Amino acid sequence: MTTPRRRIPIAFTAIGVLALTAGCAGSIGASASGPAGEGFAYGADQDEVNEAIAELEPVKLTYQPASSSPDDTGAPSALAYKEAIEERSNGQIEIEIVYGQAIASYTEVVDALADGRVDIAHTVPAYLPSEFPAYNDLMSFSQLAPTSPLVGEMATNAMLNQLAWENEAVLQEFEDKGLVPLTPQVNSGEFFFVCNSQNAENSTASAWESRQIRIGTQDSEGAVRDIGANPVSLEYAEAFEALQRNTIDCTMTQLGSAAIFGVTAVAPNISYLTEGSFAGRGAASHLGGTGFSNLPLAYQQIVFDAQPDYFALWNQHLADSNVDAVQQATENGGTISALPDEVQETIRDSQAAAIVDDGESEATSQAIASDPAAIGESWVSVAEELGYSDGGNLQEIGDWYSADDYDFLPYATQLYEDVFLPHRPE
Repeated sequence: MTTPRRRIPIAFTAIGVLALTAGCAGSIGASASGPAGEGFAYGADQDEVNEAIAELEPVKLTYQPASSSPDDTGAPSALAYKEAIEERSNGQIEIEIVYGQAIASYTEVVDALADGRVDIAHTVPAYLPSEFPAYNDLMSFSQLAPTSPLVGEMATNAMLNQLAWENEAVLQEFEDKGLVPLTPQVNSGEFFFVCNSQNAENSTASAWESRQIRIGTQDSEGAVRDIGANPVSLEYAEAFEALQRNTIDCTMTQLGSAAIFGVTAVAPNISYLTEGSFAGRGAASHLGGTGFSNLPLAYQQIVFDAQPDYFALWNQHLADSNVDAVQQATENGGTISALPDEVQETIRDSQAAAIVDDGESEATSQAIASDPAAIGESWVSVAEELGYSDGGNLQEIGDWYSADDYDFLPYATQLYEDVFLPHRPE
């Protein structure tokens, strides 16, 4: 069943929850005395917002999203975010989008947020495990996420964000670096093994032995070794050529990245888990830096309240990416199939060690207390109650899914109101 496409103006989605924003604990972006100026309640009408910002000077914020260009499947989420902020601010906040990590790479963008070169950015703490140990511990819990090409991805996005907002160790890690979580953990999509044409036979455990496999995150290294393969650390941009030249046999990747960089054209054989999920899926965060923290309160609230617009089209991006990658793989003679049962079991057993509470990680202890699997299932139920469903499997996603038939904003808005709102700047 599809959800009719309609845009819910953020200004009017939560009149009944205004009381939640009054002086709540755990709000972000505030110093001891709070940001300068007066704010407004979530759900306030536009006249109230205009009054709150009437005396404020216009500002221009630099936003570096995940998208490599205005043409990739993630770009609409960045554009929707920009438009929501500019519209709600009555044009007083201008958002300049800089694509392709042109200002700072993923390993440099945290510094760029701190020094003001970038004000808001899609970041990848997974690339900096020594700087973000708590975050990287939390990432391991994505292995407990729901699995399916549409609803599973939506529920995983919701689950990861709820886990992050409930995890004081992770939030403190951001705060210590002067970073403000806007969307604290972004689901970049399920991981898949994507193999080149010389490795089309993937149906037996022995077929995976001794393969050279580029790994996506540090969570993947042990699992790849345990199935008898050899993990390879390689920059993503180099994976295409390595697969083409048979320097590596496969890469662990999310289909969004695979489609954008054309990886599934040279490695069209896609293998996936049917039960459980891969650890490390929440590798990214949507963060504000010094420029955000220095904004007047009302401007901070406008930026924060635009998260549903971003989040809705990010969910669409995940689904669209699955379609594009499957089409690309199919056109290049690839096969799309489940991993052998023995390989799946080995991966699940290997990953499970990362989410055992050994008393060494506050983030792990706090995540276990949150009950991640139950959170994931609860957000599957929310999706189903709102009318979202998978119309088939991954192989056939191009037949049953079209972005024109789905509106992800109602789901994103409910997530915002249930999970994000208590952390709204005050």
